[in-house]
Amino acid sequence: MNEQYTTKITDSYRKIRSLYLGKSMKQLKFEDDTLPSTVTVIIDKVVDFSATGTLQSTGQLSGMSPLYKQLALTPGDEIQYGINSAREVVINSVNGTPQTTQSPTQTSSTETVMDRLNLRHVHFEAFRPENLDSWEPENETDVYLAFGVLQENTDYQYCCAASKNVLDKLGYSTEMTTKPDAILIDRYTDEYLLAEFKKNSKSFSSNHKKDDVDVLVCWFDDDHGNEELPNVVLNLEAVAEEVVKANLQRD
Repeated sequence: MNEQYTTKITDSYRKIRSLYLGKSMKQLKFEDDTLPSTVTVIIDKVVDFSATGTLQSTGQLSGMSPLYKQLALTPGDEIQYGINSAREVVINSVNGTPQTTQSPTQTSSTETVMDRLNLRHVHFEAFRPENLDSWEPENETDVYLAFGVLQENTDYQYCCAASKNVLDKLGYSTEMTTKPDAILIDRYTDEYLLAEFKKNSKSFSSNHKKDDVDVLVCWFDDDHGNEELPNVVLNLEAVAEEVVKANLQRD
């Protein structure tokens, strides 16, 4: 690992949890000149840390939420990195300062709905959808597909639908409340989060209360700032716009 590269964090890349690796693309290609489907990022001399994402032909490496939280990256930060023999991205310094601290304990800052309701911890195989063209959804089902495209640019990964069978396994009672739509995985803490999908955030309060879910996933956040919405409102339209900006800003 001799050659060193520098990439700068822009506001758009921070918002979509990505890095631009265009200058090192040749080092990340295999002998047949194809890109690997995934690329792992590690930090020199920091133990027990890695972040794995998808490298696009544009040079954008998505899925870097753990890295942004580990290094507290902000717009303007410059990262120096190299490529090792395993084709891993090895970060050596941020703004000229070597990163040599131990990885922090990954804990959640707030209690999740699953913890509050004392639901059973059951393993579910996470779902990873194929890439789709970018488009504006017509209904709630389309929001799922949009999230499938954009999820690596967020802090959350789709796990599975919250079917009656799944909720029964968890011990979740739907007698007194409307059931959630899906289970997401927090990329940083690996916790299960209950989620609701809506085309418009304004429609959430029609059949849900604030504490029913951890995350509201919507395309149009037309009820922004309403205190009756969950603490996390993931606005996919805004994420899609930042992805476009980031691709336009690449070198």
